[in-house]
Amino acid sequence: MPIGTYLARKYGPAAAEAAKNKTGHLHQLATKLGIDFDPSRIISSTVKSHCLLDYASTLGTEKQNELAEVLFRGYFADGQLISSKDFLLESAEKVGLNRAEAEQHMDQPSVSAKVRSEIDEAHSRYNVNGVPHFVVSNLSEPSKTPFSFSGAQPPETFIAVFERLI
Repeated sequence: MPIGTYLARKYGPAAAEAAKNKTGHLHQLATKLGIDFDPSRIISSTVKSHCLLDYASTLGTEKQNELAEVLFRGYFADGQLISSKDFLLESAEKVGLNRAEAEQHMDQPSVSAKVRSEIDEAHSRYNVNGVPHFVVSNLSEPSKTPFSFSGAQPPETFIAVFERLI
């Protein structure tokens, strides 16, 4: 589904128009960080990309983060289709992952089932419906309910949450 159609359905026509014209709040924040959102990107399933990130995690957090950056830039800035196997495997190679091993991992039904289970748990436990989504807790007080919130948030939101947790 084109991003404009998705935004219009979820937030109304003004949000779709802002994305198209690159005038929305999120676009302005991204521009400050040197990211130019591609307004023609397509919303599609991210399960395979999560399977690929799962593979990268077996090689360490640093490798997983490196891959996530390549995927984010490809999708958000370059308009790559996040569900495209070619894009995913090219991204894996860019960060030095073995293409054949990455493909094998992505295609394993057990990995896909694990990822879907993690998505379902995040939805039921924290009401995660998309990204970005933040779950913040105080690990020294595990009995306290963590804060969970969605969307691009101003720094003040994080400061308020951190102050309530300490």
